[in-house]
Amino acid sequence: MSTMDGNPSAHGAASPHRRIPEAEEPQTGHSIEDRIKGALVKSLRLGLDPAVIPNDIPLIGKGLGLDSVSILQLVGAVEEAFGITVDDTDINRDLFQSINSVAAYVRKKLPTE
Repeated sequence: MSTMDGNPSAHGAASPHRRIPEAEEPQTGHSIEDRIKGALVKSLRLGLDPAVIPNDIPLIGKGLGLDSVSILQLVGAVEEAFGITVDDTDINRDLFQSINSVAAYVRKKLPTE
């Protein structure tokens, strides 16, 4: 569940939590999954180290507990981070099952080299 400010509540959030100062830029690797986690932490101001978020943790419901507003914020962050457009018809529970499912979608949308 998320709080009024869009941040996940302590219930069901990823553990262990390592709080980081808001001004500090989350440090992530270069994989698509790591970049998504960085975008998630930054856009939702989770105050977590992206490295503590498992790639297979549920994003909706138990797990991170994102709500519909948080998902839309994540969509915008992913679009900005990767220069892609997430089609409205693609925004569903299946896409946002986990970091892995979002990464698979991003891979399909990225231009091939």
